[in-house]
Amino acid sequence: MSDRFDEPRPSTPALSGATILQMVPALCEEPNARAAISVAQMLLQSGARALVAGREGPLVADLKARGGEWVSFASKVSIRSSSICGRA
Repeated sequence: MSDRFDEPRPSTPALSGATILQMVPALCEEPNARAAISVAQMLLQSGARALVAGREGPLVADLKARGGEWVSFASKVSIRSSSICGRA
């Protein structure tokens, strides 16, 4: 793969038809959640299906509005409740 930006890109995106799952602790107003939403949007633009899984948070609606799919996922691993969306 070349690092040149002026070379033509293939007409069919390499991720077209792929399903990509990202896992985050929760979709809260945090850098990792914002990054997951941005990556999901780029995946969708490449023709992939973008899923994000984790605990519910206020950014789920933002993900869905951009075309991403939310998968509610509660881990059995013990997580301090105060670390999830700043809740105590």
